[in-house]
Amino acid sequence: MPVQGAGRRTTSTERAVRIRPEFARGRAFEDTDSTMSQQNVAVARRWVELFNERSDVDEFLSLHDPEVELQTPGGPRLHGHDQVREWFDAGFENVQSRIIPERFVAGGDIVVGLGRIVVRWIESGEVAHDGESAGAFCFRHRVAAV
Repeated sequence: MPVQGAGRRTTSTERAVRIRPEFARGRAFEDTDSTMSQQNVAVARRWVELFNERSDVDEFLSLHDPEVELQTPGGPRLHGHDQVREWFDAGFENVQSRIIPERFVAGGDIVVGLGRIVVRWIESGEVAHDGESAGAFCFRHRVAAV
């Protein structure tokens, strides 16, 4: 399952949360502090739960750096809490997206989540899309700078 990287476009089957290069530069995927990595995985898991529930925008925002850059699945790249709040509150008009995490890989201040995303038509409940999902989270000051 590919993770979005520099110079590569996100496909509609990927859950893309872009790492800001200045946060990731010079960081190896070595687990130098397993306690911090475990905490970061817990935050990434909570991010997925809140995305799926779409119920607590304030908690969702608390997981993001105020200067966040968030690449939405199949949509625009958002900048900062105001744009993320607007996107989160708006939800989806005709479909409901659900991320099904299968695995999280942590190293230092980076967590990569791999799994599936299932999109269902709200009215009928039928599956509109079922595909691979990948998201990368970069942490600083115990807040996701995704």
